[in-house]
Amino acid sequence: MTSLSQRRQDTLTFLGEHSEVLTLKRRGITYDGDGVATTTWNTVTTFSGDWQPLSGGMYRDEVALRIKSDAQVITVYNLDVKADDRVYRADGTYEKVNYFLKFGDHITIRLTGIEGS
Repeated sequence: MTSLSQRRQDTLTFLGEHSEVLTLKRRGITYDGDGVATTTWNTVTTFSGDWQPLSGGMYRDEVALRIKSDAQVITVYNLDVKADDRVYRADGTYEKVNYFLKFGDHITIRLTGIEGS
């Protein structure tokens, strides 16, 4: 059986060969002098990830919900990612984080397109 540290190293090797630089952004709120709120998207970090389109989309059934993902990103096991974050590509396009699956050696982030992205 392969050790966890070896599997994490294997993930790094894979990402070194099959990844692109991505930017993770999280929603923030700022208020002007009149107390009017404005949504901002603040950079959390840049990271290496393997962006993979999901042919025909992938669905996850939740209680009374059906969540469609259009792409997924494989990345390192310790990325600080949350549902509703955005993952941006170098060309400025982005998708919203639907949910993510944490494993000992990597994270799989499921994404959905956002109108206007």
